[in-house]
Amino acid sequence: SFLERAARDPAIDVDKLERLLAMKERLDAQERERAFFDSLARLQASLPQITKNGHILDKSGNVRNKYARLEDIDDAIRPLCSEEGFAFTFDQKRTQYGCEYSCKMSHRAGHSETRTLTLPLDGGGGMNAVQAVGSTTSYARRYLLEMHLHLVKRDEDDDGNGGPAFVTAEQAEELRSKLAEKG
Repeated sequence: SFLERAARDPAIDVDKLERLLAMKERLDAQERERAFFDSLARLQASLPQITKNGHILDKSGNVRNKYARLEDIDDAIRPLCSEEGFAFTFDQKRTQYGCEYSCKMSHRAGHSETRTLTLPLDGGGGMNAVQAVGSTTSYARRYLLEMHLHLVKRDEDDDGNGGPAFVTAEQAEELRSKLAEKG
């Protein structure tokens, strides 16, 4: 109603009104952003670590690699995100380097942030072209959610190399002993 009255009043300084409206828009945007980050801080304090329930098998049927499945991530975050007023939308477009995937995290107060990831299409495991797009899209969605929410997965990622390559205390002692023998 204020704007309606101002529009009819020939004495209103339009430039001054525009500056006041711009200032109000900036203050509103700052308030929406503050509400977003307040909710995000509460959310991150309650998010669990994600268990890697997905398995990639080698040709012999042995587990080659474990990963956090999208449905496991969703089960862990959806109720908490919903409670804090967050929603996610995804998009993708082809580029000369593969596909560019984006995830927009929106908050009920009106602020949103977008993360983007460009990935080559997954060409492993004898997939056809459609399966490669599906696999890459699933990978992108998982990693974009992790980027937005700072999700942590259980178990160290060894890039599919079959387990940790740490030296045990016994092995370290044996190495020290052999080094001492050889001088």
